[in-house]
Amino acid sequence: VVREVGVGCEVRRSAVKFQYGALGGLILPRHHRFFAWLSSREEGFFCAAKDERAKMTGRVSSKQIGEELAQMRNSLNGPGERKGGNSKQAKPSPVANANDVMVFWPLFCYELQLSVDQEDRMLQAYKGVTNNTKLSTSLPHLASSYNMSSQLKHAVLNHCKSVSQRTENILLDILTPEQTRNYLLYSHRNGQRINNVLSKKRPPRGRLSDDTKGGEITLSQLCQRLSEVVTIGVEEEEDEDK
Repeated sequence: VVREVGVGCEVRRSAVKFQYGALGGLILPRHHRFFAWLSSREEGFFCAAKDERAKMTGRVSSKQIGEELAQMRNSLNGPGERKGGNSKQAKPSPVANANDVMVFWPLFCYELQLSVDQEDRMLQAYKGVTNNTKLSTSLPHLASSYNMSSQLKHAVLNHCKSVSQRTENILLDILTPEQTRNYLLYSHRNGQRINNVLSKKRPPRGRLSDDTKGGEITLSQLCQRLSEVVTIGVEEEEDEDK
Protein backbone atom coordinates (compact mmCIF):
# COMPACT_ATOMS: atom_id res chain seq x y z
CA VAL A 1 0.00 0.00 0.00
CA VAL A 2 2.84 2.40 0.88
CA ARG A 3 4.55 1.74 -2.43
CA GLU A 4 1.42 1.89 -4.59
CA VAL A 5 -0.54 4.80 -3.05
CA GLY A 6 1.85 6.32 -0.50
CA VAL A 7 3.76 9.58 -0.59
CA GLY A 8 6.51 8.16 -2.79
CA CYS A 9 4.31 6.27 -5.25
CA GLU A 10 4.84 6.68 -8.98
CA VAL A 11 1.65 8.71 -9.47
CA ARG A 12 2.63 11.29 -6.86
CA ARG A 13 6.18 11.51 -8.17
CA SER A 14 4.85 12.05 -11.69
CA ALA A 15 2.53 14.78 -10.39
CA VAL A 16 5.45 16.54 -8.68
CA LYS A 17 7.55 16.35 -11.85
CA PHE A 18 4.69 17.73 -13.94
CA GLN A 19 3.89 20.58 -11.55
CA TYR A 20 7.47 21.80 -11.16
CA GLY A 21 8.14 21.21 -14.87
CA ALA A 22 5.16 23.44 -15.66
CA LEU A 23 6.48 26.03 -13.19
CA GLY A 24 9.88 26.01 -14.88
CA GLY A 25 8.18 26.34 -18.26
CA LEU A 26 6.30 29.40 -17.05
CA ILE A 27 9.47 31.00 -15.70
CA LEU A 28 11.54 30.31 -18.81
CA PRO A 29 10.17 28.08 -21.62
CA ARG A 30 12.54 25.62 -23.23
CA HIS A 31 12.93 27.51 -26.53
CA HIS A 32 13.54 30.74 -24.59
CA ARG A 33 16.25 28.99 -22.58
CA PHE A 34 17.96 27.92 -25.80
CA PHE A 35 18.00 31.43 -27.25
CA ALA A 36 19.13 32.82 -23.89
CA TRP A 37 22.01 30.36 -24.04
CA LEU A 38 22.82 31.47 -27.59
CA SER A 39 22.89 35.09 -26.47
CA SER A 40 25.59 34.23 -23.93
CA ARG A 41 27.97 32.92 -26.66
CA GLU A 42 30.77 34.97 -28.17
CA GLU A 43 30.29 36.37 -31.67
CA GLY A 44 32.92 33.98 -33.01
CA PHE A 45 30.61 31.09 -32.10
CA PHE A 46 28.42 31.99 -35.10
CA CYS A 47 31.14 32.96 -37.58
CA ALA A 48 34.09 30.64 -36.88
CA ALA A 49 33.07 27.91 -39.35
CA LYS A 50 32.23 30.37 -42.15
CA ASP A 51 35.43 32.34 -41.67
CA GLU A 52 37.53 29.17 -41.73
CA ARG A 53 35.81 27.92 -44.89
CA ALA A 54 36.16 31.33 -46.56
CA LYS A 55 39.93 31.01 -46.35
CA MET A 56 39.84 27.80 -48.41
CA THR A 57 36.90 27.82 -50.83
CA GLY A 58 35.36 31.25 -50.58
CA ARG A 59 32.39 32.44 -48.63
CA VAL A 60 29.53 29.96 -48.03
CA SER A 61 26.50 29.87 -45.73
CA SER A 62 26.43 28.04 -42.42
CA LYS A 63 23.59 25.86 -43.71
CA GLN A 64 25.75 24.61 -46.57
CA ILE A 65 28.59 23.78 -44.20
CA GLY A 66 26.15 21.93 -41.94
CA GLU A 67 24.81 19.95 -44.90
CA GLU A 68 28.31 18.87 -45.85
CA LEU A 69 29.04 17.85 -42.25
CA ALA A 70 25.82 15.83 -42.05
CA GLN A 71 26.55 14.03 -45.34
CA MET A 72 30.11 13.31 -44.22
CA ARG A 73 28.94 11.83 -40.92
CA ASN A 74 26.23 9.77 -42.60
CA SER A 75 28.77 8.30 -45.00
CA LEU A 76 31.09 7.44 -42.09
CA ASN A 77 28.28 5.80 -40.11
CA GLY A 78 27.25 3.64 -43.06
CA PRO A 79 23.70 2.73 -44.18
CA GLY A 80 20.95 3.15 -41.64
CA GLU A 81 18.91 0.32 -40.18
CA ARG A 82 15.68 -0.68 -41.83
CA LYS A 83 12.50 -0.04 -39.83
CA GLY A 84 9.76 -2.69 -39.88
CA GLY A 85 10.68 -4.04 -43.31
CA ASN A 86 10.25 -0.65 -44.96
CA SER A 87 12.44 -0.05 -47.99
CA LYS A 88 13.43 3.36 -46.68
CA GLN A 89 16.50 3.56 -44.48
CA ALA A 90 16.64 5.63 -41.32
CA LYS A 91 19.43 8.19 -41.44
CA PRO A 92 21.22 8.79 -38.14
CA SER A 93 20.82 12.34 -36.89
CA PRO A 94 24.09 14.30 -36.74
CA VAL A 95 25.24 15.07 -33.22
CA ALA A 96 27.56 17.87 -32.11
CA ASN A 97 29.00 19.14 -28.86
CA ALA A 98 27.39 22.42 -27.82
CA ASN A 99 30.82 24.02 -27.34
CA ASP A 100 32.17 22.93 -30.74
CA VAL A 101 32.10 26.26 -32.62
CA MET A 102 33.08 24.63 -35.92
CA VAL A 103 30.18 22.17 -35.94
CA PHE A 104 27.27 23.17 -33.71
CA TRP A 105 26.06 26.36 -35.43
CA PRO A 106 26.36 24.99 -39.00
CA LEU A 107 24.42 21.86 -38.03
CA PHE A 108 21.80 24.01 -36.28
CA CYS A 109 21.32 26.13 -39.42
CA TYR A 110 21.12 22.96 -41.53
CA GLU A 111 18.55 21.31 -39.27
CA LEU A 112 16.33 24.41 -39.37
CA GLN A 113 17.10 25.08 -43.05
CA LEU A 114 17.97 28.71 -42.31
CA SER A 115 18.61 30.83 -45.37
CA VAL A 116 21.43 33.35 -45.56
CA ASP A 117 18.99 36.19 -44.94
CA GLN A 118 17.49 34.45 -41.88
CA GLU A 119 20.95 33.77 -40.47
CA ASP A 120 21.93 37.42 -40.88
CA ARG A 121 18.73 38.52 -39.12
CA MET A 122 19.48 36.17 -36.23
CA LEU A 123 22.98 37.61 -35.93
CA GLN A 124 21.53 41.13 -35.90
CA ALA A 125 19.10 40.09 -33.15
CA TYR A 126 22.03 38.58 -31.24
CA LYS A 127 23.92 41.88 -31.42
CA GLY A 128 20.83 43.77 -30.28
CA VAL A 129 20.45 41.47 -27.26
CA THR A 130 24.10 41.74 -26.26
CA ASN A 131 23.89 45.55 -26.43
CA ASN A 132 20.72 45.63 -24.30
CA THR A 133 22.03 46.14 -20.75
CA LYS A 134 18.58 45.75 -19.19
CA LEU A 135 18.11 42.31 -20.75
CA SER A 136 21.62 41.18 -19.91
CA THR A 137 21.03 41.99 -16.22
CA SER A 138 17.64 40.24 -16.11
CA LEU A 139 18.92 36.97 -17.59
CA PRO A 140 20.87 35.97 -14.43
CA HIS A 141 17.73 36.54 -12.35
CA LEU A 142 15.71 34.34 -14.71
CA ALA A 143 18.40 31.67 -14.53
CA SER A 144 18.36 31.79 -10.72
CA SER A 145 14.58 31.47 -10.62
CA TYR A 146 14.62 28.53 -13.01
CA ASN A 147 17.40 26.78 -11.09
CA MET A 148 15.48 27.32 -7.85
CA SER A 149 12.35 25.65 -9.28
CA SER A 150 14.48 22.73 -10.49
CA GLN A 151 16.13 22.36 -7.08
CA LEU A 152 12.73 22.51 -5.37
CA LYS A 153 11.51 19.69 -7.58
CA HIS A 154 14.46 17.47 -6.65
CA ALA A 155 14.08 18.39 -2.97
CA VAL A 156 10.39 17.44 -2.95
CA LEU A 157 11.09 14.17 -4.77
CA ASN A 158 13.86 13.29 -2.31
CA HIS A 159 11.61 14.17 0.62
CA CYS A 160 8.81 11.96 -0.75
CA LYS A 161 11.27 9.12 -1.18
CA SER A 162 12.66 9.46 2.36
CA VAL A 163 9.17 9.69 3.92
CA SER A 164 8.01 6.65 1.98
CA GLN A 165 11.10 4.68 2.96
CA ARG A 166 10.77 5.69 6.61
CA THR A 167 7.07 4.74 6.68
CA GLU A 168 7.82 1.40 5.07
CA ASN A 169 10.58 0.68 7.59
CA ILE A 170 8.25 1.56 10.49
CA LEU A 171 5.57 -0.79 9.19
CA LEU A 172 8.09 -3.57 8.60
CA ASP A 173 9.48 -3.20 12.12
CA ILE A 174 6.02 -3.93 13.60
CA LEU A 175 6.15 -7.57 12.51
CA THR A 176 8.77 -10.14 13.35
CA PRO A 177 10.73 -11.70 10.48
CA GLU A 178 8.53 -14.79 10.65
CA GLN A 179 5.34 -12.71 10.56
CA THR A 180 6.71 -10.67 7.68
CA ARG A 181 7.40 -13.84 5.70
CA ASN A 182 3.89 -15.12 6.36
CA TYR A 183 2.35 -11.81 5.36
CA LEU A 184 4.32 -11.70 2.11
CA LEU A 185 3.23 -15.23 1.30
CA TYR A 186 -0.37 -14.34 2.05
CA SER A 187 -0.27 -11.19 -0.12
CA HIS A 188 1.33 -13.18 -2.94
CA ARG A 189 -1.33 -15.90 -2.84
CA ASN A 190 -4.25 -13.48 -2.45
CA GLY A 191 -3.01 -10.58 -4.52
CA GLN A 192 -6.05 -10.53 -6.80
CA ARG A 193 -8.52 -10.60 -3.90
CA ILE A 194 -6.67 -7.76 -2.16
CA ASN A 195 -6.73 -5.67 -5.33
CA ASN A 196 -10.46 -6.28 -5.74
CA VAL A 197 -11.16 -5.12 -2.19
CA LEU A 198 -8.99 -2.02 -2.54
CA SER A 199 -10.55 -1.12 -5.90
CA LYS A 200 -14.10 -1.04 -4.52
CA LYS A 201 -15.44 2.48 -4.33
CA ARG A 202 -16.61 3.75 -0.98
CA PRO A 203 -19.71 5.95 -0.77
CA PRO A 204 -18.63 9.62 -0.69
CA ARG A 205 -18.89 11.55 2.52
CA GLY A 206 -22.02 13.60 3.10
CA ARG A 207 -24.32 11.02 1.49
CA LEU A 208 -26.77 8.58 3.03
CA SER A 209 -27.09 5.04 1.77
CA ASP A 210 -30.73 4.65 2.83
CA ASP A 211 -33.92 6.65 3.27
CA THR A 212 -32.72 9.26 0.81
CA LYS A 213 -33.72 9.84 -2.75
CA GLY A 214 -30.75 9.35 -5.06
CA GLY A 215 -28.38 9.10 -2.08
CA GLU A 216 -28.29 12.88 -1.46
CA ILE A 217 -28.69 14.11 2.11
CA THR A 218 -30.89 17.14 2.76
CA LEU A 219 -30.75 19.58 5.67
CA SER A 220 -33.99 18.28 7.22
CA GLN A 221 -32.76 14.68 7.04
CA LEU A 222 -29.46 15.67 8.62
CA CYS A 223 -31.27 17.43 11.49
CA GLN A 224 -33.49 14.37 11.97
CA ARG A 225 -30.49 12.08 12.19
CA LEU A 226 -28.74 14.37 14.66
CA SER A 227 -31.91 14.50 16.80
CA GLU A 228 -32.09 10.70 16.82
CA VAL A 229 -28.47 10.42 17.91
CA VAL A 230 -28.94 12.99 20.68
CA THR A 231 -32.15 11.29 21.88
CA ILE A 232 -30.49 7.89 21.96
CA GLY A 233 -27.59 9.32 23.96
CA VAL A 234 -29.91 10.93 26.52
CA GLU A 235 -31.93 7.71 26.94
CA GLU A 236 -28.77 5.70 27.52
CA GLU A 237 -27.63 8.14 30.21
CA GLU A 238 -31.04 7.91 31.94
CA ASP A 239 -30.92 4.11 31.88
CA GLU A 240 -27.46 4.15 33.48
CA ASP A 241 -28.71 6.50 36.25
CA LYS A 242 -31.58 4.16 37.02
